[in-house]
Amino acid sequence: MDFDEDEYELDGKEPAPVACIDCSNYHGVEYSGNLIVCSTYPLGWDGENCPEFINP
Repeated sequence: MDFDEDEYELDGKEPAPVACIDCSNYHGVEYSGNLIVCSTYPLGWDGENCPEFINP
């Protein structure tokens, strides 16, 4: 799978990590310089297959 960061940058949100693309749990907003990816893994999942992935 080819990853294009620009394709996943929406409404001032940071580009989604690969494991978060199309996940309904993805938040991707920066607060005081800290990017919050989601509530389960605030720093993002370290890998390609997050166990909390939910496809809407």
